[in-house]
Amino acid sequence: NRNRALRARNIFNVEPQPQPNFVRNEYGGTLGGPIVRNRTFFFGGYQGRKLRQSSTVTTTVPVDAWKAGDFSGVAGLIIYDPNTGNPNGTGRTPLAGNLVPAARIHPIASKLNPQIARPNQPSLLSNLIVNTPFKYDGNSYDGRVDHVFNDNTRGFAKFNFSDYRVLSEAALGNTIGQSTLSTPYTVTAIVNLSRNFSPTLLGEFRAGYNRYYTNVNGLDMTTVTNQTLGIRNPNPDPISSTGMARINISGGFEGMGTPVVYPLINADNLFNFINTWNKLSGRHNFKWGVDIHRNRMDRFQPQGLNFGPRGMFNFNPGTTALSGGPGLGAFGQFGNSFAAYMLGATDQTSRTYMPITPTNRQTQLFLFFHDTYQVSSKLTLDLGLRWERSPPITPRYAGGASNDDPNTNSLLIAGFGENDLGNNVKTDWNNFGPRIGFSYRMGSKSVVRGGYGVSFYTGRFGFTGGTLSTQFPVLYNIQNGVENDFVVTGTFGELPPVPDIPLPPNGVINPAPNQAFFVVPTDYPSPHVHSYNLTYQREISAGMAWDVGYVGSLGRRIPYQRQLNAALPGTGSAGRPFFVQFGRTANVDLRANGLNNNYNSLQTNLTKRFSRGLQFTAAYTYSKTLGVGDDQGGFIVQTDIRRNYGPTGYDRTHMFVASHVYELPFGTGKPWAKEGAAKWILGDWQLNGVFRKVSGAPFTAVADATPCNCPGNSNFADVVGPAVYSGQAGRGPTWFDIRSFAAPGANRFGNAGRNGLRGPGFFNYDLSLIKNLRFSEKYRVEFRAEAYNLTNTPRWGNPVNNVNNANFGQILGASGEREVQLALRLTF
Repeated sequence: NRNRALRARNIFNVEPQPQPNFVRNEYGGTLGGPIVRNRTFFFGGYQGRKLRQSSTVTTTVPVDAWKAGDFSGVAGLIIYDPNTGNPNGTGRTPLAGNLVPAARIHPIASKLNPQIARPNQPSLLSNLIVNTPFKYDGNSYDGRVDHVFNDNTRGFAKFNFSDYRVLSEAALGNTIGQSTLSTPYTVTAIVNLSRNFSPTLLGEFRAGYNRYYTNVNGLDMTTVTNQTLGIRNPNPDPISSTGMARINISGGFEGMGTPVVYPLINADNLFNFINTWNKLSGRHNFKWGVDIHRNRMDRFQPQGLNFGPRGMFNFNPGTTALSGGPGLGAFGQFGNSFAAYMLGATDQTSRTYMPITPTNRQTQLFLFFHDTYQVSSKLTLDLGLRWERSPPITPRYAGGASNDDPNTNSLLIAGFGENDLGNNVKTDWNNFGPRIGFSYRMGSKSVVRGGYGVSFYTGRFGFTGGTLSTQFPVLYNIQNGVENDFVVTGTFGELPPVPDIPLPPNGVINPAPNQAFFVVPTDYPSPHVHSYNLTYQREISAGMAWDVGYVGSLGRRIPYQRQLNAALPGTGSAGRPFFVQFGRTANVDLRANGLNNNYNSLQTNLTKRFSRGLQFTAAYTYSKTLGVGDDQGGFIVQTDIRRNYGPTGYDRTHMFVASHVYELPFGTGKPWAKEGAAKWILGDWQLNGVFRKVSGAPFTAVADATPCNCPGNSNFADVVGPAVYSGQAGRGPTWFDIRSFAAPGANRFGNAGRNGLRGPGFFNYDLSLIKNLRFSEKYRVEFRAEAYNLTNTPRWGNPVNNVNNANFGQILGASGEREVQLALRLTF
């Protein structure tokens, strides 16, 4: 059990803000025994978890004056009238007094504004701190039966069923916020048979099944809807149209409406067949086998290039800014964006419609051979080869997927004309992964080990799994905009109409210019990683060993996503390459393999095996990870991906981890308190702990991209001085000298590199105190008191990284407050 009374207060959750709710209970039991003596055995278990907690969230909401249309009195904030000037944003005049006239406040804004939470902090940004509730109920049921057929043959069957109910509420509440309810479940079943065919030959046969089903949707889908707001042209089916359109206002605002990826209804099924063999022959231990996966993906999940089945309206600062003007002030990103919302000046309106439920299939084949060769008493070699065939997933029926051809601006429909069901994406037959390792003993106390291997990323559905089934004709993704960063595009309150597009027999369609699509290259080699290491290990005393080594890897053909229809700075939509060629303004997102990354590290470890009541390990890693982008891309600049090279988001320069198990020296077999009451009180106590100290995570200094006038891109900040760290965290002080960065001028990218700054590191010590009580040979009770982050040291988040944000450089989030858990376990 963990609860609020045993949990420390978040450092940003200060009085009089209430302490967030927190109750966590875990419970369960296991039971096992014989069914048929010495033949058949059973084992069953149940584990349940209930969690009720609230998280302290900091977000930005408009002040009352802004909700009334009054943006006056804010230094550097100028609201320009989008109805004046030229279409490219030049020549605009400011609104008189920075006031939105009451007659021009959009009626949807008038309906929603009263439901937006009011600030509880005295600032214009990051001015709302709330405790958002989270509820989790989970149940897991396990069963297993083992049977011995004879001395050479045995088998088992096991089963697991787990179900969950997860409710996550948003900072803006359940009515207009992005609160969600998820009800997934999983089923796993395995049957295994192993047989010794001879003293040197063992065979194993296994069949498995796994099902993952999930259903996620908005929490409150009836109070505020497109119908009550007067939003026109909704989707016809109630499953995907019930609820409220997504309204995004940039500048730190959480956004209103149901998240665009919901409803998410998935049923993924995996059938697995494995046969492995083990043969001993002289100094060789041979292992070989085959692994076959049959994957089925049945989904009602309008994702991908997705704008939401209820529609989406985006508001950015450009529609109320001046092209070539003084630029956005410290409050302009949110201030100008919220003014655009008040005026109904959208820079993009979009929607998704899904007339077909996608169903996809895939069969994967894996073969391997491995030999452990004892060359001599000093030298052991490990030699292996693995081959993998992981073809692209295909729809079950013709018309269940499509692929965009950017060279001809054509959409190719799977299963029609010359297009196969896989959209002509080729299978990579060259996935041969060698594995080579050695171990060489140098005397009686030293060992040198090394290894090299190639591993392929061929996940159940791969990086592109389902991608081509998330667009026409399965999904209609329609968007109006972005013409350029300053133009008002579309109409707030009116979703773009769904076009009626018949499927031609040749499967080739010329899409409308406002339809967004994915591109997957037909030549799609598998991503892979080359891993290698060389270590030296030395026994420095009885029961204690030290090792040091080099560990590295090279990632090749790493997956990424890139916006191909992004414009160069200063060119607006006229500079979009597919607008120049075909008049196309919508996104063209490429999902391909082709990035590289690298990891290099020095690692050392000191280990003491358990003796005299003590065991410990201490490990240190000094490392560097570099690559182009993170999380399958994540590019700031889309037009030149080389600009995105730098430390990866998960790079940590220094990492030190130590753990210990210590039995207190009291009780039976210990130096003191061996009998009597002292034995019962002081004996059988154990102190365990894990200590971690890790360097900070990298982050990028960015700027608002509106002055760049480069649709499809984000933007770097400008570096104008050295990055000097203050080491101060929390609201008010800045983590680094913000004078070293500035917003870039109009029509250009900033010069800052990706992930050129570092956030705070963290220190953490988890400690557990365990008491074992033995009442007899059959009955034992274990009591545990566990403290997570014993020292209650804040784990600071990274600072606000947008130079246009008034809180630039400040750290406004922290986590990891101390929690204490009490547990009791009965074994009999």
